[in-house]
Amino acid sequence: MNRLKYYREKKGWSVANLSERSGVSKVTIYKLERGDSGCARLATLRALSHALGRTIDTVFLPQK
Repeated sequence: MNRLKYYREKKGWSVANLSERSGVSKVTIYKLERGDSGCARLATLRALSHALGRTIDTVFLPQK
C-alpha cells in the first residue's frame, strides 16, 4: 500500500493541488491512491515524491 494520499493530506493538499505542483494528472493521482500501479512510470513517481518533499521509497514502497 502506498502512502501517497497520506502525505498529500498531511500537507493539506487536494488532488488538484498535488497535480499542479507535480505536473501529474489528477486521474493518475487518483489511480495511484487507489493502488492502481499500472499507470505508474518512474518519472511519475519521482515527480509526485518530489512535490511532496519525500523519497520514492517513503511514498511508494511498503513500510516495514
